[in-house]
Amino acid sequence: MYFRASLTRGVGLCQLMTVKKTRCLLLRLSSFGDVVLASAALAALPSDTHEVVWVIASRFQGLLQAHPSGVRVIPFDSRDGFFGWYQLCRTLWNERFDIVFDLHGSLRTRILRILFRLWSLKDRRSYTLKLLPKQRLRELCVLVFKGLVPKRCWPTPWVERYALGIAHARPDFTFYRLNQAERLVALMPSSRWPQKAWSTASYVECIRLLPCPVIVLGTKEDRASHVLCQALDQASIPYIHGITQSVPELIAMLSRTALYVGSDTGIAHLAEAMGIPVFVLFGPTHPMLGFGPWRTESQSLGSPLGCRPCSKSGRICFRFWDKRACLKRLEPKEVAARVIHHLAQ
Repeated sequence: MYFRASLTRGVGLCQLMTVKKTRCLLLRLSSFGDVVLASAALAALPSDTHEVVWVIASRFQGLLQAHPSGVRVIPFDSRDGFFGWYQLCRTLWNERFDIVFDLHGSLRTRILRILFRLWSLKDRRSYTLKLLPKQRLRELCVLVFKGLVPKRCWPTPWVERYALGIAHARPDFTFYRLNQAERLVALMPSSRWPQKAWSTASYVECIRLLPCPVIVLGTKEDRASHVLCQALDQASIPYIHGITQSVPELIAMLSRTALYVGSDTGIAHLAEAMGIPVFVLFGPTHPMLGFGPWRTESQSLGSPLGCRPCSKSGRICFRFWDKRACLKRLEPKEVAARVIHHLAQ
């Protein structure tokens, strides 16, 4: 709660009014990129009128704990199983939220919605439930008819859906960039789906053409990042080893860079939220599915093939005569030229 003072005309009387904050529960447990994009909801729910609680997977809680919005983070460990989730749901119900935003739509959040509905009937207590639109029909049309679908019929970009209808609300992690960026390019060769990743040979050729040092990002699970580091060592090409073990280490590495180049991953979304322009390399997927970069200085790079997008995750390729042509035809010279042009500006 907060107090607002108003001065009546000619009287000089201070009238105190108690304004109750709206208590909001946000449900978005994973994945890394979706959590970053979903943070746009924090800009749509200002802290002076809303008290926000976010339930998130424990491995991602470090991403939000320092957020200036003052959001209260409740971590959940998937190893706690159904019983642990039930106990958490009961605890959340007792906190008496006014609005519940299900920004995930997973099995766990559906269970929470069912439990909240049952308990509301029992306790005769009301609340407002808001769901994130999935727009599956639009996605299906894009996957089937591809480039024939007019832009107005594409799925709404996810960053706008997470903004809860507030036009200016966007993910904001610029507070992590405490120092001035160096002339470094961050490279992320890995992806959750290996079919979306550019080849190691293409990255090596692109790095040879760049006039500035690069940082190779990734985690210990990102095999493509380790393979690229080995290839650069063998080719005696200098680089900065940026494979980290935690979110704070990743943020520290990103904050040094002036540009991100790499796969469509959560790190790309984090870089853009930190104010870093991103050049995302799209292969079997396409920005029209809603995951494209949103800053004006960012770019989406991909081959102009009519078969794109072949699937949402890139796991399916219908070109039996030329598999993964979308990534093979993305020339390192073209990517390097775009990067050099951007750095020159």
